[in-house]
Order: sequence, then C-alpha cells, then structure tokens
Amino acid sequence: MKLDHKKNTFVIGAGFLCFGTFLGGWSIATGQILIVLVGLFDLTVNVIRRIRSKSGTKPENESASRFFQPASEFSVSLKLFLVLLGVYLCSILFVVDVSEDKGTLIKKLRNLMIPIGFLVLAPCFRVWKPYWKATLRVSLLSLSASITLASVSGLIGHFSGYNPLIQDLQPYPGRNGGVYSMVMTYAYGLGIALPALFSVVVNRVLMERLFPRRWSIWGTGIIWMALAIGVVGLYFSYTRGGALSLIVGVTVVLVCRRQWKLLAGLVFGVSIFIVISLIEKSRYTEVEKPTELKTTSHTERYAQWKTAVGLFSENPIFGVGYRQFEAHCVDYKIRHEFPRDHIKRIDHTPHLTWLRSHAHNNFLEHFATTGILGGLCFLAFAVAWVREAAGVVEYRQIFLPPLISFIVGGILENTFFDSEVLTTVMLVYLSLQVHRMNSEKAC
Repeated sequence: MKLDHKKNTFVIGAGFLCFGTFLGGWSIATGQILIVLVGLFDLTVNVIRRIRSKSGTKPENESASRFFQPASEFSVSLKLFLVLLGVYLCSILFVVDVSEDKGTLIKKLRNLMIPIGFLVLAPCFRVWKPYWKATLRVSLLSLSASITLASVSGLIGHFSGYNPLIQDLQPYPGRNGGVYSMVMTYAYGLGIALPALFSVVVNRVLMERLFPRRWSIWGTGIIWMALAIGVVGLYFSYTRGGALSLIVGVTVVLVCRRQWKLLAGLVFGVSIFIVISLIEKSRYTEVEKPTELKTTSHTERYAQWKTAVGLFSENPIFGVGYRQFEAHCVDYKIRHEFPRDHIKRIDHTPHLTWLRSHAHNNFLEHFATTGILGGLCFLAFAVAWVREAAGVVEYRQIFLPPLISFIVGGILENTFFDSEVLTTVMLVYLSLQVHRMNSEKAC
C-alpha cells in the first residue's frame, strides 16, 4: 500500500498539537511546524495549478479557480477573529512602547495565526476533509494521553514531592499542577478539554464512525480512563475556576443530549464533592481571610479586576498595549494607592507587595490592553462563536460544552493568552469551523 506522506504528516502534526496541551510547548511547536509544512506544500501546488490554468497549459478546474475562499463564505466569528488579529497586530506595532518586545509579541500570535490561516486558505480544507476521521481519532487519543501523563505525574509529585516526568522535585507540591506545576494552565486547560472529550465519547454515532468495531472498545476505554484521571487531577489542583468550568461543561453536554437522569447524578456528585471539601476544609469551600502578611486568591483577583477597569478608563481607545497589562498593573496600583495584595518570598522571608500578573479575566484583559475596539471585537467573537456552535443540534452537543467552559473559565482567569490553554481553545474552534464549511459546501 502506498503511503500518503501528506496525510501522515498532517495527522501526526495534529497529534503533537493535542499532546502538547498538557506536556509543554515543545510538542505544540512540533505540531505547528508539521501542519504548516503541509499547508505550504498544498498552497504551492495550488499556486502552480492556478498559474498553469491561466497560461492555458492546463484546463482550469474548480479547486484552482477557487484558490481563496470568498469572504462572503466566512463565518461571522471568523470575520470578527480576523479583525481581532488586526487589532492585536496594530497594538503591537503602534501602542506597545518597548521595541524589543514587539518581535516576541508577534511571535506569540502564531498560536492564533496558524489555525486562522488554515480557515482562510481554501486549499487547507482539501487537506482536512479526506483526513478528518484519522485526524480526529489521533487527536482524541493524543489529548487523552497528554491528560493522563500530566495528571499522573502531577499527582505523584503532589503526594510524594517527586515528579517522575521531570525527574526532579515537584516545583509546587501543595497543589497538583501537572508536569510543570503551572496550576492555572493545567486546571483551566482540563476545564475545557474534559468536557470536549466527554461530549465526544458519549456520542455513540460519532465514536462508531471514528473507530472500527474491533478498536472501539480500546478507543472508548482510553478516553474514559483519561476523563477519570483528569477529574482526580483537577480536584487535587484545588482550582475553583477549573472545577467550575468542568461542571458547567458537563452540564451543557447532558442538557443538550437531554440526559436528565445523568444530570441528576451529576448534581448528586457535585453535592458529594462539596461535602468532601467541607469535611476536608479544602480550598474549594474554605474562604480565607487576609491578614497583615497573608493574601488570598480572591483578594488578588479582585485587585486585578479593579486595576483592569482603571487602566481601561485611562486608556479607553487603544489600551495599554497587547499583553502589556502585567507591565502596567503595579504602577497603576501604586499611583492610586491600592493596598498591597500579594506575598512574595525573598530569601525565604515573606514580604507584602503588589501582584504583577494578568487581569484574571479574558474580557477585562482585552479592554485594558487593546481598548474599546479590541474588547468589543473579542466580546462579539465569543457571542458569534456561541451562536454558531448552538445553531445546529450536532454542533451543540459536541462543540458548545467546551466553548461554554472556556467562557466560564475566562471570567475568572486570563486563558486566551496562555499558549497551552489557547491551543486547546483553537483546536475546538478550528474543528467547528471546518466541520461547518465542509458540511455546508464542499470545497
């Protein structure tokens, strides 16, 4: 049997992208390179075909004449996303005042530009359509493997203090943060990925199409195992926003599928979860009070929200610059005499200071950093995405749950600028858009 190198490269690239969502940027970068290579190859082939058709050496065919997808066929959310990318780029070029940061910031846009580029360039649909089954199958298994490995290694590190994957002491043993103890990235990523896996694995029709009968038990078992391990890992991250995202996402799945008995079971399970948290006096239900040398996550988050609103009020048109909230937040707090809201340890001695971080909210972060245009574009993009995901029963059952989880988590954390979480979000968005366009009109 002749190997299809383009198909294999594309599918492997998608697998690396999913594998990197919880195991680091090296895997994400590898996947991006492989997929871009396939896209460039297909792009070059179609350019040559178009030139030959125009020169008369070869009859013009439909794929060559429709080299670029007409803008009228773009979804509303994609058009808004393109405007948002333009706002990001203009903000980097004309608002960010640190010249050495501009190249780094433009480089960070690749996590958005690569998937959006695939949606804009028509030839890429010709890659996805014949490969969608293999790509989705490998992506689901890779994502399941990523969740399992990261969660198991993080749990071992959490309980023993030694992380087997990094072969070193757990950097943050108090809470499970996956491989690298980036607790927020790990937990909020799970809050999106677990509902996505759950929405697929409970869809018997889709699972039967993806996996041959002799492999369906193994494929389903791997996904269910990843779900179970991921839930345990998320619990011991003690991240309330990530847990809330998961609960809301699973609820959306059950409501869309009208599984009322399972929904009642979920309510019972959440009740047990709350009882255990109360007995354990865990971070989920224990509301700590700040003292002279002690701050809490809710006081820090509230301070960041208040700072974001203040920075936007001072810079309503252009904002302070794409991804520049962290660089300006402490200065704003000092100028406006905010109380110190963060404990920083210097030589093992705690010092009360101001938190230098992002806005802990996707929407406030956009308004503060990209001004009124960027904030409204991001808000409109989210609304348009929800409408597209909820418009068809099939989309509603599969794509709406992780999207709602992303929105809920984004109210409590800035997840749209986190590379690993953003990769998960873009995979969900890319899958929905390609599925919509291929279903409505073959390319």
